[in-house]
Formats: sequence, C-alpha cells, structure tokens
Amino acid sequence: MESFVRSVRVQRALVWIGGAAVAALASGLAVRAFAAPPAVLNHTGCLRKTGAIVDVAPGDQPASPCKGGDTIIHLGAGDVTSVQTPAGGGLRGGGFSGDISLSLAPIPAARVKGIVPLTIPDNTFTLIPLHTVEFDTASLFNPADPTRLTAPVAGIYTVSAHVDWDQNNFAGREIMIDANIGLVFQRIATSQIPASNADVEQSISTIVQLSAGDSVQLEVRQVSGSSDNIQVSDHSPTLAMAWLGPAM
Repeated sequence: MESFVRSVRVQRALVWIGGAAVAALASGLAVRAFAAPPAVLNHTGCLRKTGAIVDVAPGDQPASPCKGGDTIIHLGAGDVTSVQTPAGGGLRGGGFSGDISLSLAPIPAARVKGIVPLTIPDNTFTLIPLHTVEFDTASLFNPADPTRLTAPVAGIYTVSAHVDWDQNNFAGREIMIDANIGLVFQRIATSQIPASNADVEQSISTIVQLSAGDSVQLEVRQVSGSSDNIQVSDHSPTLAMAWLGPAM
C-alpha cells in the first residue's frame, strides 16, 4: 500500500494516516479503510483547520483547489477514512465517500462532593454518599447510586478522594478507595492517621485499570469509642475520577 500522508493534527490530537494507522490509534477503535480502485494509487483532498478532509478526488489534485488556510493531503489505498470509538473518549467521525472529519470526544472525568454532614459510628466501615456534581463529562455519576463513580469505557483511571474530620482527641481515622471490578471487590488505596486534637484532613489517590461498568467508592472508618463527624466544605467529602488512556 502506498502511504503519502505522515500526520494530520486535529484539535491537538495527532492522527496518523497510512500503513501504521491501526497501530497508532487507541485500543477500542473501529477503523474502516479507504477502498480505492486498484489502478489508482492515491487520492488527494484538502485538510481544513477544523480537521475535516474535503474535496477528495483520485490522483494528485483535489476535486477543487484548496482554499486559503487549507493544506493539500494525499490518501493512499487503505488509508483510514472513518474512525469510531467507544462512548466517552478518543476520536469520532468520518464518512465513507473518501471525506473524513475527526473531532475529540470528551475525556471521561468527574468530581462529586457531599453536602450533608455525616456522623460516622465507631469502628464501622462506612461508604460516603455524594450529592453535588462539580463536573461530569461522560455520566460517571448516577444520583440513584450516590456512593460510586462508574467507568463508561475501559482503560486506566486516576482516582482521588478527600475528607475533613472534626476534632477528636481519641479517634484514629482511615479513608479508603474501593473498586468493584466485575464481581470482585478490591480495596485499591488506603490512608490511616492517628488520633489528633486538631481538625484532620485526609487525601488519597491512586490509579487503577477498569472495564466499562466497573466502579469506585469512597469508604471511611474511625475508631474512638464514640461517633465522629465528617465536615462539609468546598472540598470535603469529595471523590474524583478521570480516564488516563487505554490499557495496553
């Protein structure tokens, strides 16, 4: 297969078109190739600043002269003209006539926080309900199931959480990030601090590989002999999650 184009920049994403197209695209993409007649070794079009490739025609010239700001682009037989991705990330778009239009899909990410003061019983593992969505690009949060964020697409995710505790001279505190991976429960991060006579802030973060439908939750425990309270603020309690990329 002839390969004439080395790279196309589309909204800060570098899209390789040519023989290495499949290897260069992220895992999970469905790719269709341009089917040129056997006697035609390449097609030519105009690449616009928006990322669209238009006026594709057989040979070394586009169907119409490229306009100011456009760039002539050559497509060889077998080059990518349509890309489809899982909902929530990567590249989308394209047509089947030889024209191509690619755009960035939102990266799955969300941050949610609690707005109701919580009393945590002594020596009891407690899942933290969350109520307010600060942002959610791909429906990771479901208000009907308020203790968890759910991965909409498979990949590697970064997960973080934060909790502010009331002063308690006798309470040892622990916060955890739990992952529900398929049917398997995993505690993927934990932070413990001893009793303190001051207000205590705890933060925790990790990365984890998830499949679509897997979820993470924020869990806490305190051991003091009595109950202890979690403070509500602009950063407590919070749970955040963001897609980093596909798992290799």
